[in-house]
Amino acid sequence: MRKIYFLFLFVLIASMSGLQAETVTWNITGRTSGSGPATEIVVRTDNSSSGVWTATADTEFSSGTGSGSEYIQLGSKNDPCVDVNIALSESVIPSNANITKIEVEGSATADASATVDAKVGGQVFGSQLIFGTTKEKLSFDGSASGDISLIVNTLNKKQLHLYSISVTYEISPATELTAPVITGVVNGEKYYGSASVSISYPDLATSMTYTIQARDRRCRCRRFGT
Repeated sequence: MRKIYFLFLFVLIASMSGLQAETVTWNITGRTSGSGPATEIVVRTDNSSSGVWTATADTEFSSGTGSGSEYIQLGSKNDPCVDVNIALSESVIPSNANITKIEVEGSATADASATVDAKVGGQVFGSQLIFGTTKEKLSFDGSASGDISLIVNTLNKKQLHLYSISVTYEISPATELTAPVITGVVNGEKYYGSASVSISYPDLATSMTYTIQARDRRCRCRRFGT
């Protein structure tokens, strides 16, 4: 006697997801106006539409536009930087983005005479950067979300020249649910003996969950496979 199976396919989801990495760079072109000591300055950049960097301190610190307006100078003989906070505001970076890297390009007027620390979401991010006389790009690496700020300290009579800041972050796109392609059978139809079923992933799918249910009419039992 031939067995008759009623074949049912319960396809749940095929999900597509993946992190998207983006980098935003600000090349510094000086300060918004003036020069000399200040307790707050807005750093002028070539990318203000993507965010504004503002430097503040409890006491005056020296700052200048720099040669050719290609950097901003922080600290001087009389006004060193002591925990000068450079914070990013009005940023295009989503508030829930995962910050993975902050790169700072700078140089100091003496070896190991300027340090920069970073905070993301109010917490220390990465390891302290120490700048010397060589212009170079150094980076903080980590994983955190929230507001971004840099903390600058310089020795007496020394300066930090800050040329650029870059922030790399990741965002998770909304998960897309797409039905897999099923061929070989029609859901709910009767099949005698065996049936060949093909289920294929949609493009870019990273996972798929499904259940196959077959009912044996002779024994009134059900057989499952996942």
